[in-house]
Amino acid sequence: MTGRLPPDARRRGIEATTARAAATRAATLAAWALLYLPLASRWWPAALIAAALAVTSRHRLRGAADAYATVLEAAARHHARDLASHLGFDTPGPATPTMGDQLTRHLEPSPPPEPPQIPRPTGQAPT
Repeated sequence: MTGRLPPDARRRGIEATTARAAATRAATLAAWALLYLPLASRWWPAALIAAALAVTSRHRLRGAADAYATVLEAAARHHARDLASHLGFDTPGPATPTMGDQLTRHLEPSPPPEPPQIPRPTGQAPT
């Protein structure tokens, strides 16, 4: 399936994967910081290591989240008109907030139906 994608779509997919991997690595650093905290009660340098890991992971996670959000927003903007036309919406020009609202309303899941009411036999107390 990847062979049929245009080169720019493959590049965006790689960028999204790279940004998500960076976020995963930053979260792993945060986990290591948490793992060093119990050790800090017995060995004071562990507190410094935990603090350094926490600060580094926060910095990296913010950057990775920003990059990931930027790539996803670009992909959404790029494919919004195609999605709207495939769903049968009139898309004469570029994507607009109105078209985005229509897509959101069309794609958002509806709540499940209410369960049927089971009649209680008369003469019994409710439980």
